[in-house]
Amino acid sequence: MRTRGPSVKVVDASFLIERAAEARALLKLGLDTPRELEKALSDSGWTLHRASDGSIDDLDFSGPTLSAEFNAVLGQLGPFVAGGSFVVLENDEGVQCRWDFDGRECHFVDLGLAAEAV
Repeated sequence: MRTRGPSVKVVDASFLIERAAEARALLKLGLDTPRELEKALSDSGWTLHRASDGSIDDLDFSGPTLSAEFNAVLGQLGPFVAGGSFVVLENDEGVQCRWDFDGRECHFVDLGLAAEAV
């Protein structure tokens, strides 16, 4: 699926996966290394950023279009993302979608962006 606008970007986010939670995520997702997690996210358009302690403390959307996996990958990470985390994507026309994390799962809220994707 693709957006109608030429660009989609993160406009607001507070995102945290602590190192211990990342280790649990790797096991659950069947990945061997943090590099494999970064690659899986990159393949669906997401870029991770790490704090000096190695935790994942930020997330960007690096693709100009939405792929079929852009939503699914965050849902799989939901149980490992710190409660209170969120990510908001927006296209050039101001249409958004949002992910909220409660420490157990990810809740996707389509504010029109995913519905616009073709």
